[in-house]
Amino acid sequence: MEISTLSFLIAALFYIAFFIFSYGLVSKILQYAKTPAPLKIPTMPAPTTQAGVVFRMSREVVLFESLFKSSKATWLFGWLFHFGLFLAKEIRMSSTFNFVSPYGFVATLK
Repeated sequence: MEISTLSFLIAALFYIAFFIFSYGLVSKILQYAKTPAPLKIPTMPAPTTQAGVVFRMSREVVLFESLFKSSKATWLFGWLFHFGLFLAKEIRMSSTFNFVSPYGFVATLK
């Protein structure tokens, strides 16, 4: 079975591209490994009691406290999104009219 010139050229280009990619990846990994860390990241002290852990975790889950500290706009829209999901679930569960059907919009029209 003979390999055509075009097939050989495509296979050769594939191998060349693979070696160029591998060389670039290894050189970037080595560059990042040699770069010194510019600053130390301070960490807050962790709670030592189970009640402290529960309080801190519930504050983070309900209020997204770390997101609030980093980006107020993202926090606002994230909180509104999750509150909207909560309201949609509550409306669906407490209503006799089925607003959201698990089978899709078409099933509610029947």
